[in-house]
Order: sequence, then structure tokens, then C-alpha cells
Amino acid sequence: MNRELFERGERAEVEIDCFINHRAARVARERAEAEAWQESCRKYAVERRRELAQEWIAFHIENAERLRVALTQMIDHHEAEIQRYERLIPEGVS
Repeated sequence: MNRELFERGERAEVEIDCFINHRAARVARERAEAEAWQESCRKYAVERRRELAQEWIAFHIENAERLRVALTQMIDHHEAEIQRYERLIPEGVS
């Protein structure tokens, strides 16, 4: 009887050890998955910020060029108007 109790106790210890090892492996696996997910999210965020920065750069380049053309045309127009009105002023009159 004592031997049978001892063997049942041994089996119970083996089952408990298996349970603990299984749970520890599951926790380690879940932790590794969570860390991999976090790393994936971090990489995605870095890439997304890079993409957005490139889009903003393109936006500002296009706007700067458009404004440069528009302002150049405005300057040319005003300089032509200056010359037109200067021709209307007789020489020697200020």
C-alpha cells in the first residue's frame, strides 16, 4: 500500500512537472509572439513615417515650383507695368 501511494505520488509529480513545463513553454511562446508583434508594429510605423515624409516632400516641392512660376509671372507683369508707366512720364519730370 505504501509503495502504491509512493508511485501515485511520483506520477503526480511527473504530471505536475509536465503541466509546469507546458505552461512555461506556452508563456515563453506568447511572450515571443508579443515581442515579434511589437517589433513588427515598430517597423511598420518607421516605414509609414518615411512614406509620409516622402509624400510631404513631394507636396512641398510641387507647391514651391508652382509658386515660383506664379511669382515670376507676377514680377514680370509688374516690371512691364513699371516700364509702361515710365514711358508716360516726360523726361526731366520727377
